[in-house]
Amino acid sequence: MKKNLTVVLKRAKINLVPCLTAIGRASGTPCSGKMKNEPSDVAKVPSTNHEFSGKPCTTMGRKARTITTSSNPKALKWGSNVPLGLLVWGKVSSSPWWPGIVVNHEDCGVNPPAVSSVWVFWFGDYRVSEVPLSRLQPFAESFVKFFDKNNKGVRLKNGVLEAIKIHAARSGETDSELWNFSDAVSWISSIPLHMLKSKHISSSDSFDDDLPEFVNSKILKIKLTNLELTRAENKRKSEESDDDDEICKFNKKLKASQDKVDASREVAFKSSVIEKVKGKKLKLENICLCCVREKSNLNHEHPFFEGRVCDQCFEEIKDTAFVIGDDNVYYHCVVCAQRGEVLICDNPSCKKVYCNTCIEVLCPKKARERIAEMNPWLCFLCSGYDKQLNGFLKKRENFSAHVAKMYIEHPKPEIIPKFERHPLRVLSLFDGIGTGLCVLKKLKLKVEVYYASEIEDDAINVTTMNHGSDVIHLGKVEDLTNAELAKLGPIDLLIGGSPCNELSGVNHARKGIYDATGTGVLFFDFFRILQFLKTNNDGRHLFWLFENVTSMPKDYRKVITRFFECDPIVVDAKYFSAQNRSRFFWGNIPSLRKAQESAMDIENCPELNSVLTKNCSRKAVVKKVCTITTNPNSLRQGKEASMPVLMNGKGDTLWATEMEELFGFPRHYTDAGNLQPSRRLRLLGKSWSIPVLCHILKPLTMLYPSTEAEIA
Repeated sequence: MKKNLTVVLKRAKINLVPCLTAIGRASGTPCSGKMKNEPSDVAKVPSTNHEFSGKPCTTMGRKARTITTSSNPKALKWGSNVPLGLLVWGKVSSSPWWPGIVVNHEDCGVNPPAVSSVWVFWFGDYRVSEVPLSRLQPFAESFVKFFDKNNKGVRLKNGVLEAIKIHAARSGETDSELWNFSDAVSWISSIPLHMLKSKHISSSDSFDDDLPEFVNSKILKIKLTNLELTRAENKRKSEESDDDDEICKFNKKLKASQDKVDASREVAFKSSVIEKVKGKKLKLENICLCCVREKSNLNHEHPFFEGRVCDQCFEEIKDTAFVIGDDNVYYHCVVCAQRGEVLICDNPSCKKVYCNTCIEVLCPKKARERIAEMNPWLCFLCSGYDKQLNGFLKKRENFSAHVAKMYIEHPKPEIIPKFERHPLRVLSLFDGIGTGLCVLKKLKLKVEVYYASEIEDDAINVTTMNHGSDVIHLGKVEDLTNAELAKLGPIDLLIGGSPCNELSGVNHARKGIYDATGTGVLFFDFFRILQFLKTNNDGRHLFWLFENVTSMPKDYRKVITRFFECDPIVVDAKYFSAQNRSRFFWGNIPSLRKAQESAMDIENCPELNSVLTKNCSRKAVVKKVCTITTNPNSLRQGKEASMPVLMNGKGDTLWATEMEELFGFPRHYTDAGNLQPSRRLRLLGKSWSIPVLCHILKPLTMLYPSTEAEIA
């Protein structure tokens, strides 16, 4: 299928800069300075934006013989096929029009050309450039138009002579090699315009078999030079990598040694404090159970164990209490909120961890050895008090309520807020295709009711097809007045991400956050609803989460942060999937502050091959794709706009089912109402990444009931 050149030319770029020297300007060389023709270490993928004729396209050997474009008269006036070996006039930046010949990028050792561009070897200058088709014209037909007889540049004159001789030889002139510059110009100027077009120019065949020997020799030298540059660069990177590895190993060894010394000193200090408590020289209520130090600001109770904690340690517990890995094991010690060598509870529904330091300091001697011998071991929160094991770690009664209390804003200090484990009541604004409900179901959380505000028909159809009556649609977010919100009853979780197009920094026509004619202003509807629910929620605590793009200008981010009165975190989907998709998250979800840090610790991140359809000879060219948006061009990778997948040796885009799996949806999730792939891409491009949202909302599984029976 032919591509519209007027669209793709907007993305074409000239890869060479004009000569900036006085000599270069006088002679008008088409390129000088650093040439962007260095070989790339990216896999060379044949572009499907071109329609090829001639031999089939393969990843090895020659690329396709001609490039087919549209017949847009403003772009090309001399035909639709651009064969290799074609003589052309080309223009690079401010340089004059210069004679050249279309060559194969592989013969020069350079990257494949960008969309609707070709590589051109310049006569007289003997270098190559990547040139958009809009900057090329056929040599013979356009000779009168572009030949400047007043330009005295030696290289330009030599280039014109070389091009005329080649054209003459192809036209049957046998003595053209003996011509001087005047002879050549006189010959081509004497031929009528309608006879200038050689039969070769209108042919779809290439001329690479009869390229002049001196052209083949010159481009071979260019290729050898590029290969040497590539080898030198790879060697330099390898040496730097080796040096970095050695330095890194040394630093890790040094840090491990220092950490071991620090840990020993910490254990010794804490043990001395506990000895004072045992000797009744110090009261337990006067020390912080986390840092085991005598403090004056013991303003909080430890949520899990009997004892007090200081302000700093309390914030650490708040930030880490619900940071859980994909294996459901907690990241931080439940006592001191620190990381290190730990013992893990064997209760599948618990999986809390206890660091060696806390056990050595707060538990009786030999407690760690006894615990190591127990199989299974039920931790201090999953079993009764054992004097031989627990020591100072006495489980607080109803500790779940105390944990919930940490995240309730402005609680009355003398009253423990009531926090019942009831099914979730959810309000999802800008719901899209029901991503929020997919996440809650994946986390196996009981959902009593799921309200969704969405206006796009395709999105509503997809949500209804997959979730049926589980979703109650409310219409436009602007229509959710206070009176309508009051009818919904109490809400436990408010989620949403207002449309990002008007806030994205990559949209130069964005209307911003205040323009009432755009969608950026819808952020204030989320904030309005949030404020109403905080004060009109039948006494229930409200958890909330707001998402938007990290590419927004900092002024927009500051506005959102000022209204929410909290800073955002940044979580990138690349740690959970084969897609780079960085997003801001504001909210009060437990341990939200640590979600970013724990995401970066995830190992064995999925790669693109993991989502490609099996048994179809599909192979990923890249490990992770760029951020997928509503724009089909977002599926292309890098400045070369290459395809992310090879199928039977040819470049291909991601299929809709593969994109669904990439976002965490089941395959065919968006296959509703005979939607075209472009419309399915549009729905997915607006969606959240399910693995990311699961990671952020996972702490709620500790506060709300599960759809599965809880393990005692």
